[in-house]
Amino acid sequence: MRAAVSKTGRSPEYSTRQGSATPESATVFGRRPRKVWAILLTGLLLAGSLAAGAAFAARRHGDRSAADGPVLELSSRRLKPGAPLTIAGHACPGASAEESDGPWQVEVWLVPAVPLPGTEVSADPAVVVAPDDDGDWAARLAAPVTPGEYRLEAGCFDDRVPPAGFVYRHETVVVR
Repeated sequence: MRAAVSKTGRSPEYSTRQGSATPESATVFGRRPRKVWAILLTGLLLAGSLAAGAAFAARRHGDRSAADGPVLELSSRRLKPGAPLTIAGHACPGASAEESDGPWQVEVWLVPAVPLPGTEVSADPAVVVAPDDDGDWAARLAAPVTPGEYRLEAGCFDDRVPPAGFVYRHETVVVR
């Protein structure tokens, strides 16, 4: 008794093992794996983009995270809506800094700790100040009128592209 042979001259068992004989195997070795590979490749490209973005951010902020940065001094951590808030810091090079491509400045942001859906958070700083020659600086701004928890961020940067500098430790401010 002879084994059945397909038009290609191979036995059906061989064709099934190679993934070309049945529709079930076509889903494994056919067109659908292209989608799987496309999804995997897209995921790898996304992960690579995120890693590159993190490396750029670390370079922009002087390879220091906010957790490693200098401490900010706040006039208060609990404020009434619209109340004045004074923020101060140290260690930002002043106009006498030797290794600079321009003036140093401190940028301060006060953003919601958890942004509400449908609201936009401005990329622009709330206030920008120049440090003194000794690196000290102070900024004053008004607390938001909407009660809630806010994250205070500050960074010291020069005019390089990408800018050199560092970020201060983030602080939390509660408006009630």
